[in-house]
Amino acid sequence: MCELKLRYRAYDFSESIALFVTGGFVLHRIYVDAENVNDGQRTQLVSVSEMNFGGKAGVGLQWDFADSWGAL
Repeated sequence: MCELKLRYRAYDFSESIALFVTGGFVLHRIYVDAENVNDGQRTQLVSVSEMNFGGKAGVGLQWDFADSWGAL
């Protein structure tokens, strides 16, 4: 999986509370292999590989309760 995520602190309500927006792109690949094992014999039932690409976006609040600690 590959992900690019960006976050921008859009508005500061105070020194410790801010509004932020986030967005990014996601690329992931899924592999599925299913086999049936009967008396030591393996039979492949299905083998699928799929690649997906998508985007994401969001808005949230950030609370900095210490100099190097915060909660989103």
